[in-house]
Amino acid sequence: MLYEYSIFRLNFKTAVRFGNGKGASGLDTRKISLPSDSLFSAVFTEYINFFGEEEANKLVASFEKGETAISSLFPWKRTDKGLSYYIPRPIFPSVKRSGEDNVKKQLKKIKFISLENLKKYIDFINGKTDFGDESDWDLEIGAELITDRVNLTGEKSEPYRVASYKFVEGSGLYFIIRYTDKTLFANFKRAVELLGISGIGGKVSSGLGKYTLDVSNMEERGEEKLLYDMLEDKNAKVQMLLGAYHPKEEEIEKLKQEGCTYILEKRDGFCTSPYFSSSNGPMKRKSCVMVMEGSCFSERLEGQILDLSYGNFHKVYRLGKSLFLGVAM
Repeated sequence: MLYEYSIFRLNFKTAVRFGNGKGASGLDTRKISLPSDSLFSAVFTEYINFFGEEEANKLVASFEKGETAISSLFPWKRTDKGLSYYIPRPIFPSVKRSGEDNVKKQLKKIKFISLENLKKYIDFINGKTDFGDESDWDLEIGAELITDRVNLTGEKSEPYRVASYKFVEGSGLYFIIRYTDKTLFANFKRAVELLGISGIGGKVSSGLGKYTLDVSNMEERGEEKLLYDMLEDKNAKVQMLLGAYHPKEEEIEKLKQEGCTYILEKRDGFCTSPYFSSSNGPMKRKSCVMVMEGSCFSERLEGQILDLSYGNFHKVYRLGKSLFLGVAM
């Protein structure tokens, strides 16, 4: 199957809030990225509203067949050398320099690594170089904002805080899309543009998460070409997950193989569809556990799309298929 790739760069006009999945108790904490399953859910809502159910079903079928796939949202910024793209810190099977007291503490501080620093990180893991100055690994793309608000819906007012993130000019978030159907790609691009008008993430009713979209081809220049080559490298010793993944039943045993290191994250919450509501408000969807970006395997795994409904009204999709990067060790 002949794939094409593009990068979607989100240029945020307002602050954005990606929560920690803990509801109201987590309003004062935030993340600066969004996993591919949550990204797909947000885009799919715009897609079905604009193109209708029949076209939306075609989109899901394309993801199910592996003809279309997306990564999670990761940081990008403009530098003197051009556009710099960050990927999640690879969770390699072992750290050869684990005997140093501060190594694990240093590594935990690194959430994302620029492609420019990837070789330096691999050399550090393999004991070939020192960690260096911590400032060498800083993102420096924005700042956290804390907003004080008051809940007036109860018998008495309740103050609370909401955390968000404001990107500096010349930075933002990006994701990769792999596709085969140019018409479907154009429709997906339109849905992502519409999402930028309504806003992505939490607290969009407060004006958060609005962005404009830039799209780049990946085969011609700089770090985009490097990303393309790694996406196509299926023979690398390490295959790093670029989004949320849920194994098929026959793939579960492969997660136990030597050399596989992964991060798990639980998914639960409510369905935003008007069909899944009652007099008490929105209804909960089924919970699930996802393998997260940065996890590393010896081969590329397929995953599956889950239905988190209880068999009523309509399906509630959770995307458990994503992209992999081949990482040379």
